[in-house]
Amino acid sequence: DTCEDNFDHIRTSLQDDNGWQKASNVLLYTFQVALKLVDEPMIPFSVVDYVSKLDELFVDLQKMPSEGLSFQPISDGLSLWKRAGENWKAWVHAWNNIVMTEDEGIEPSLLSVHRWTWNKKLSGIARRQCIAQGIPNRGLFKNMIFGPTLWTQDLYNSWSFPSIRDAINEQDWDHAQDQINLIGEILAKSSHLFLEESTEASF
Repeated sequence: DTCEDNFDHIRTSLQDDNGWQKASNVLLYTFQVALKLVDEPMIPFSVVDYVSKLDELFVDLQKMPSEGLSFQPISDGLSLWKRAGENWKAWVHAWNNIVMTEDEGIEPSLLSVHRWTWNKKLSGIARRQCIAQGIPNRGLFKNMIFGPTLWTQDLYNSWSFPSIRDAINEQDWDHAQDQINLIGEILAKSSHLFLEESTEASF
């Protein structure tokens, strides 16, 4: 995740005694994961776990000095995502009951169309939380919720809400509030799109 992460270092690591074995292990692992994903009827991504992790990172964000900042926009956006998570959980439960319990693994064609829609919804979550201009001062990173902060001593949580953390570290409270409002709006809009998307929706 730095400018030192380049092909020269890969080449150096491949030149030791176990270099090619390491490379073949990575390729084998990648192929095995790809084959497993192909066999899965639904994308193995839990919206409930995703929202729970966002909530945990949001709690950590609020531990930073706030100087009167209002985090309500993000809280409201996360509440909408919790509702989306419950809808997704209900769908997975219903699909498992119909296909795995009642029909012994045979999926009715109408249900498969709905499953494709849910897979499409899941694959669009991260894309819909991006903006064209990207994170301030790091425009190549488009996702406003997950990305690197400019400076950090906490390598784990620094990759969440980066634009807000940067503004707080710089004590630029107006910019911090603007970023909170923006991310709250992104969370709300992406949750609405997730809930409303149907088989007819554009992707």
